[in-house]
Amino acid sequence: MPSLSIAGLIRKKPGKIRKKKHNFTQYDAGVDYIFEPAKADGLGYLISQGRSIRCGDYIVLGDSANPHQYQVEEIDYYANPSDMWIAALKPIENEAEGR
Repeated sequence: MPSLSIAGLIRKKPGKIRKKKHNFTQYDAGVDYIFEPAKADGLGYLISQGRSIRCGDYIVLGDSANPHQYQVEEIDYYANPSDMWIAALKPIENEAEGR
């Protein structure tokens, strides 16, 4: 049985937080989510529900024939309902990467 020590735990490098891709192409715009395309600040805004969205994650919007990929720059969860959120999305130029 391996022994554990505080020093051994401190020396371990923290694992990388993996960025997830969330595919919204199967959802109905205006029903399952509301998307406001990028304006002068270069960011689009998305309102939806779900608990697993985090900063740095990727979101794919549109239909499966013409998807658009975005990265979550900021996200803020509402108090009620607690799984509803609004996110600032940065368009990803190279969509072929990460598909």
